[in-house]
Amino acid sequence: MRNVSVAAIALAFAVPLVAQNTDIEALSGLQFDFANPGARALGMGGAFVAIADDASAAESNPAGLTVLREPEVSLELRKTTMSQLFATGGYYPDLPRTDFAATDVDVSFVSVVYPLERSSFALFYHSSLDLQNTIDTIGRYPTPTYFVGPDGAPLTFAACQTRGDCVEGQIYPYASSVDISLESFGLAAAHDFGNVSVGMAIRYSSFSEVASSHRIDTDLPGQPTFLITQQNGARLYGDETDDDITWVAGVKWQPSSAWSLGAVYKKGPEFPAPVFSRNISANSPAQLDLIGTTRFEIPDAASVGVAWHPTPNLLLGVDVARIDYSVATNDFLSVIEVVYDGDQLTKVEGVSGYEADDATEIHAGVEYYIQTRVPFAIRAGWWTDPAHAIAYRGPLVGHDAMSAEILFPETDDVSHYTLGVGLSWPRWQVDAAYDTSSLSDVASISVVMKF
Repeated sequence: MRNVSVAAIALAFAVPLVAQNTDIEALSGLQFDFANPGARALGMGGAFVAIADDASAAESNPAGLTVLREPEVSLELRKTTMSQLFATGGYYPDLPRTDFAATDVDVSFVSVVYPLERSSFALFYHSSLDLQNTIDTIGRYPTPTYFVGPDGAPLTFAACQTRGDCVEGQIYPYASSVDISLESFGLAAAHDFGNVSVGMAIRYSSFSEVASSHRIDTDLPGQPTFLITQQNGARLYGDETDDDITWVAGVKWQPSSAWSLGAVYKKGPEFPAPVFSRNISANSPAQLDLIGTTRFEIPDAASVGVAWHPTPNLLLGVDVARIDYSVATNDFLSVIEVVYDGDQLTKVEGVSGYEADDATEIHAGVEYYIQTRVPFAIRAGWWTDPAHAIAYRGPLVGHDAMSAEILFPETDDVSHYTLGVGLSWPRWQVDAAYDTSSLSDVASISVVMKF
């Protein structure tokens, strides 16, 4: 019997996916939500490109900043619960998956906007990712099992009961942890040319990641334990840095008081992410062996939107976003198995055939204001999240390919549903929203103070 270990990764949402392009267990099954900031936008299903009329426009569409004619400060608190599914036991292809969900609560967006005649300027902070999670399958769950025939092709458990030439394989037991964060500090500016506004933001993004797996090789005498880890930063790898400077450019056109159209392009940053290993059972010094180098790429995203005010109290919005998710497999480094002779790294085994698809998302939302003493808004929305997780699509021949198939499966399209409310005073605005899907749940509250 041969045991092989790989991992899967799946990332998604309204702006680009983070490309964790190596197959270690700690990065398995992640589905990131990179939403535009602001509870109002979240409550409308993310359909905000053509609306962009509050301080969150600094990130979602800078051109919308010209709508603001008074200085204001905005702050958002967001809670995100993200599913991370791992195969736990069973026989291929009928493998149960357990959800090791991770929850994060943080200040996700802060901005200060200052208008000057026909121009507006903004300083902002955006925490688009902050995840910490720990998964331990060792002794807690049975290992997923598969069978292959003499030609290396997969066989079911039932088929193997009737023949004697099957070979059984399993996934190595592992314990994993992941700690990832992505923060941006930006400066945005916009100018009003009449019924057309243009805007641009420059973002300084800082990235931090430590994703590690302790893998038990049950094929070797004594069942040694190996550490496989992906870590970024100049301290670990040459002169590469863990920051980048990118930009956002947008335009907003309002041909009439009832209609507005918008478009925005977001350039995603990228960061070095070298992969290391160590045989921690060899009692060697705690130094890491460099296996190879990859890069975390946040794909570019292009969006267009339209908003319609059929009545003063009713607002409808629709956005279409095209996201370059296929960069997730750029410079992909497969490390299915590492081989050591004592404390000396001798070989790294991997497979090819990982792919991720670009995606077109559709976002739709509605907002209705009830005119009371304190105006009260009700919002609802929906958006599509097409399947774009990294999947193994190579030939199903051999143990390595079977492991990749088990842990990098094809995924399904997902629909998100949103609800939101808001209260508005002359100098204050408070909004709350909730986004739910089979992959994640996001709760948000935003506060805006005008001067």
